[in-house]
Amino acid sequence: MPKVNFKRKSTLEIEDLDIEDGSLIYDYETGNTFMDYQNKRIQTGGKPNQDIYIGPEEDAPSEAKIIIDSNQMKTPTNIEQTIDNKLSPIRGTILWTNSNPTSAINADTQINLSSSDYDIIKVFWKRAASQNVIYTTETLKGTTIELFCNSTQGDNAPWVRSRILQYVNDSTYTMKTSESYLQFCNSSSRSNEKGACIPLYIVGYKTGLFSEEVNG
Repeated sequence: MPKVNFKRKSTLEIEDLDIEDGSLIYDYETGNTFMDYQNKRIQTGGKPNQDIYIGPEEDAPSEAKIIIDSNQMKTPTNIEQTIDNKLSPIRGTILWTNSNPTSAINADTQINLSSSDYDIIKVFWKRAASQNVIYTTETLKGTTIELFCNSTQGDNAPWVRSRILQYVNDSTYTMKTSESYLQFCNSSSRSNEKGACIPLYIVGYKTGLFSEEVNG
């Protein structure tokens, strides 16, 4: 059985004592006990080591040599919500919804956006009130928007449809009736079509890429 080397020393003597594998050391000043194991000195009894303190800095014991302030380690109570709040403007926010998307727009109609905190605006719109063909038009803040599409129908000549969303201010647009039309390309005349180019949603994006609006 290997011999155990027991040592009774003061605190300063222990600090200067070389590690000797298998030694048991008693600090008669503090009551702490230590064991030397291989190349390490391990405290096996007595008072807890107070050299390193983790907790509120104001409660740290005076003998602590290293203080890790738990007040500086706090994180948001809901990290997922915090991240979501930061990213949602970049993902896009619905600023306006057409409550009656299958009806024609028979008079100039004001659109009131729920926010002006965006720098890119995107309109989701239908080819016509009676047709579920969807387009998108995207532009910068502060511009008048033209919804425009063209196609063919059977053997008929190609046609174009258009509607203007007139910029009023950053949170207001006007859906123009006088500037909504259908025109066939083999004709020089156009008909005022109140059911053309019906907006469905307006989405705003806050990207931070554009610091100044373009007045249109």
